[in-house]
Amino acid sequence: MSAPRTSRLARDPGVDRFDRWAATYDQSFMQRAFFDPVQEATLDALAREVPRPHRLLDVGCGTGRLRRRAGPRFPSAEMVGVDAARGMVREAAGTAPSGFSVRFVEGRVENLPFLSGWFDAVTSTVSFHHWRDQRAGLAEIGRVLAPGAVLALADISPSGAMLVLRPLLRRHGRFPPSAGLDSMLQAAGFASVRRVRVPGMGGAMLVVMARKDPARVRARAPARGRAGSPSGRKALPILGGRDRSG
Repeated sequence: MSAPRTSRLARDPGVDRFDRWAATYDQSFMQRAFFDPVQEATLDALAREVPRPHRLLDVGCGTGRLRRRAGPRFPSAEMVGVDAARGMVREAAGTAPSGFSVRFVEGRVENLPFLSGWFDAVTSTVSFHHWRDQRAGLAEIGRVLAPGAVLALADISPSGAMLVLRPLLRRHGRFPPSAGLDSMLQAAGFASVRRVRVPGMGGAMLVVMARKDPARVRARAPARGRAGSPSGRKALPILGGRDRSG
């Protein structure tokens, strides 16, 4: 197992912006008006699929707001957050709730620093459109999920009435149509894709629920080491990220 990296991730203007924003990020009215309802809907959808997750990863965790909401719902789960912005990871670790197993790691979704098959659930809320390489990110999530495990991916849906806003949305990230996202999920080894509307947002926000197809377990990358079993309670192995335990 390689030692954790201590050098900063390659500079990225988008990551740098969130890094600077981290200290005041939770003060925005958008947290209560927009992000909180999305996170609640994501956790509701996840709880219906995986009532008692053992290991839960949040990709693009920001300041850890979803983790704080998830703790009371899944008190026995080992929860991990990963974000490319060091400032966000620092804020998340500093506000982590006591009494729960929570860790936060600096890292990119395209190169997740975890063992293959380690998690039985992954969440990502309003982060997907920021990913530099969405196909690679979904493939990495597929790798770290155990066979039959679940991804809950929430983001803006460029469909229906939102189609007229696609030119504007492109300025803020990548929002593939449903067919495009389904194709990426299938290529990453997911099946049984379904969509859940976030209440009160008129179908503009969807939670995409996808289950890793047990019949399509991909070969493990040697650099990632052995696959983990989600039924165990071993310590989380960090393969290359900057770990900040909560």
